[in-house]
Amino acid sequence: MKLTFQNRIALFNTLAAAAATLLVFLVVYAVVYFTAYHHLDEDIRQEQEEIFSNLLWRGDSIVINRMPEWEEQEHQQVEVNPTFLQITDTQGNLRFRSANLQKDFFLFIPGLEKEAFLNSSLNGQRVRLGHFPIINATGKNTGQLV
Repeated sequence: MKLTFQNRIALFNTLAAAAATLLVFLVVYAVVYFTAYHHLDEDIRQEQEEIFSNLLWRGDSIVINRMPEWEEQEHQQVEVNPTFLQITDTQGNLRFRSANLQKDFFLFIPGLEKEAFLNSSLNGQRVRLGHFPIINATGKNTGQLV
């Protein structure tokens, strides 16, 4: 079917408007998506720094120091922006879990050498996780903080 000049102009203008709208939508979506995850990742990093400051080392063993930090209200309940804590050894054996995890646990990533952020779910809710290796004073990886 051959389009008239007027219909070709209308078609190309419509396609150009659709392409421009799609491009703007994708840019806005990407900015919001990456900004939201960046903000969540920064919150998780701050919590990780707080947790690591409460670890006391005796040889290769971790001694949990100043337990009141671990007992904060944010670790006791599942809320809008919950904070869950889990410490595992290098074999994935659970060593500590915050009260709001109850009987749940997060997956262990074997061989984790640097921090990793990923999405998971807990009780049907999406959660953003930060996995951090626990490195002792000699540089040995002794476990994982999630």
